[in-house]
Amino acid sequence: MRRFTVGDEEQAVMHGIDLLTSTKRVMVQPYLNGIEDHGEVNLIFFGGELSHAITKAPLLTRSGPAGEPTQDVRAPHEPSQAEVEVARAALEASRGRTTTVGPLLYARVDLVDDSDGQPLVHELELVEPSLSLCFAPGSAGRFAEILAQRCG
Repeated sequence: MRRFTVGDEEQAVMHGIDLLTSTKRVMVQPYLNGIEDHGEVNLIFFGGELSHAITKAPLLTRSGPAGEPTQDVRAPHEPSQAEVEVARAALEASRGRTTTVGPLLYARVDLVDDSDGQPLVHELELVEPSLSLCFAPGSAGRFAEILAQRCG
């Protein structure tokens, strides 16, 4: 994981080429200041229902060595109404692009604040093993219940 600033385009391209030639995948996304200022909020849904939410501190900071990830710090989070509304809108938008019938088994909506402090969708994870179950008592049970319903 690396962060590049304006003016570092050549370095960024070379880093991407190095990753691709070593059979790794590359994902490029803008680095929003809201990540650095407030971190990221993840809302986790099971069967279309909000199960729990967490905050994640930024992994790439200005204070750390350039481009080196820092410690992954997560904590439980009580989402705001605006965060829930944006997450639900993202899930609704994905419905026409999935092949599942009914609500998705699980989904994670990652949000960051824009320059006005409003939540934006940063990532929509529909196939994601990191559901942060250890941060929300009962979430593993809720996930097991929805799995049992789908398999039963």
